[in-house]
Amino acid sequence: MNRKLIWLLVLFFFGMNFVVLAQSKSEKEDETTTSQVTNAPASENESVAKKEENSKPDSKNDSKPVSEAGPKSEKNSSVSAAQANETEAVNSTSSSSSTLANNEKSVSEEKFPKGEKKDGSEKVTPANSSGKSTASGPVMVEVNIFVQSIGKLDFNAGKYVAEFELQMTGPDENTPFSTDFELYGGRIIKKEEQKSDDPATKIFRVEIENDLDSDFKRFPWDSQDLSIQFYNPSKSVKKQIYEVMEIATGEKRIDEKVKLAGWIIKEDEPYVEEDSSLDSRKKYSVITFPITIKRLRFAATMKVFFPLIIMTLISFLALSIGAGAAVNRLTILTGTLLAAVMFHLNAASSIPQIGYLTLLDKVFFGSYISFLLNLILTIVIMKYNEKKLEDKVKTYYGLAIWLVPVATGVLWMLAFTGII
Repeated sequence: MNRKLIWLLVLFFFGMNFVVLAQSKSEKEDETTTSQVTNAPASENESVAKKEENSKPDSKNDSKPVSEAGPKSEKNSSVSAAQANETEAVNSTSSSSSTLANNEKSVSEEKFPKGEKKDGSEKVTPANSSGKSTASGPVMVEVNIFVQSIGKLDFNAGKYVAEFELQMTGPDENTPFSTDFELYGGRIIKKEEQKSDDPATKIFRVEIENDLDSDFKRFPWDSQDLSIQFYNPSKSVKKQIYEVMEIATGEKRIDEKVKLAGWIIKEDEPYVEEDSSLDSRKKYSVITFPITIKRLRFAATMKVFFPLIIMTLISFLALSIGAGAAVNRLTILTGTLLAAVMFHLNAASSIPQIGYLTLLDKVFFGSYISFLLNLILTIVIMKYNEKKLEDKVKTYYGLAIWLVPVATGVLWMLAFTGII
């Protein structure tokens, strides 16, 4: 019987480690895939564009004469003249059709600029990647940021502080544009204009206090959104539109020196969208620079889940105690249960009060059910032992040895995989 218990404990321990490692591996694969897509070299896109340009027909070849052979005798002179007239007619028709096509193309480009969807979708990257505006359309302003610090992360207050360098570039030095901007979901603490060598570029040193949209459903394996969003309150999309400034391959918008203890900082591709929630009568161009922080999974596991696994294994060891010493078995179980409750409260105190269960809560509740089941079976064994019913004692003793570890493992699996 003791050998069976030892094998169950070994299988349980390695099974839990397997689940934790599998979750960590899947997270790393997702991060690797995202980074590969985000950091795809621009040369591939350029080569595709060149192939498309080379595949287009040359307009010079379209005006090739119908007949290249000249008349060889006086009898063919009238035929050559007729062919020449026909060639001129064909050329004039081709020229008019190409002019019509160019006009249609220009109208189409005005109606649906590059980067804008024909279905009217609002989440778009504005047109004119070169930064130039149309004669009657809105001014296109390229925007980029370089985050230099992130700190004062306060989940109880739902705030964090960040400093970054903001760069705005207009179409050219002769086209004025508004440099007014407001933070979407926070406040600007400090804004200082810096010197710029380019007359069409404005640079600001900005310090902000931004709101946190916290999500602790997967705590302590959670990730949080620290995205920075801002807009121009004085210019609607009819007057000025933001667009994402392109950066060189391999460059980042977050300084490598920016660190948060216990977290991994990850940046995603910025995007621009139109928003009317600020004023129902107008739409404003809102630019978003996504920043995500993820808690270090190995450190969180060793600090939170590993002590719980040890306490659960101690409660399993109590199963090896014989029916004659059931009181000692009961003492071990109650002690580990109280320790688990205190540890749960201490671990949950690091996050604010929330109205839903976290991964931590679900795993601990599974452990509480395990302790409770173990206690019930222990009390049943004690009762039958007092009545000298050895057959019943052996039956429930054997049931407890395999039922408690299996039930605990199933509950933990359901919690870790997100089924419950």
